[in-house]
Order: sequence, then structure tokens, then C-alpha cells
Amino acid sequence: MKFGSEEHRKEYFTQTLPKEINQSLFFLDLQLFSANNEMEKLRAEKAAAEMKLENKEYSSAGDGRKVIKELAGQMNKLLLAQAGIEGNQLQLRERLEEVNNYAKAKGWEAE
Repeated sequence: MKFGSEEHRKEYFTQTLPKEINQSLFFLDLQLFSANNEMEKLRAEKAAAEMKLENKEYSSAGDGRKVIKELAGQMNKLLLAQAGIEGNQLQLRERLEEVNNYAKAKGWEAE
């Protein structure tokens, strides 16, 4: 098959490109799953720190608030990362739809 030929373009738009986009979506799903698990751990740590602060288990209230503030900061960073991942997923899904529509408009069917 010659590079740039109709046959090559058909294979690229019906097989190669959709496969690559789906692989990228899969890896983003894994990243999001991992980020969600990390968020749950941080929430549990923050709840435990708040309980310790309430029970006066820190050497000072300032130490407890400092720990809670650090955990909240980590959670905010993770939320931003999750939003970025979700944005990438949305872009890839839109791109996949565009590729599929292009192939359909050309009358190409995936083999």
C-alpha cells in the first residue's frame, strides 16, 4: 500500500487513528481512576486530621490546622489534575467522533 493512497487513508481513518485515540482514552481512564483513589485517601487523611484537631491530639491547634491546610492544598491540586484529565478525555472523544464522521462521509467502513 502506497503512503497517501486512498487505501492508506482509508486504513488510517478507519483503523489506525481510532485505535490510537481509544488507547489514549484508556490510559486517561487509568489516570483518572488513580487520581480518584488518591483523592479518597486524601479525604480520609483530612477527616482524620480534623478529628485529631477536634480531640486536641496535636501539640497545638496551629499544628493541626497546618496539616489540614496542607491536605486541602493537595486535594485542590488533585482536583485541577482531574479536571485536566477530563478535559483531555472530552477532546479525544470529540476527535474520535470527527474521525468516525469523516470516514462515514467518505463511505469507508471499518474492517
